[in-house]
Amino acid sequence: MKNLVLFRLEGCPYCRKAEDALKTKGVKYRKIEVPSSKSERKTLKEISGQDSVPVSLEVIGAKN
Repeated sequence: MKNLVLFRLEGCPYCRKAEDALKTKGVKYRKIEVPSSKSERKTLKEISGQDSVPVSLEVIGAKN
């Protein structure tokens, strides 16, 4: 089973659409809230290469 992480921002309509799509498909995922200020999204930028949301990543090698 894949370990999916969704980086999201509260109130983001695109994040909501991504969550709805994952739920509709029955995909389990973990949500991580990101700061509203793009200047505070250093970790997200380092992990994904972008500072905008939503970002979904598969965590490889993680245990359930």
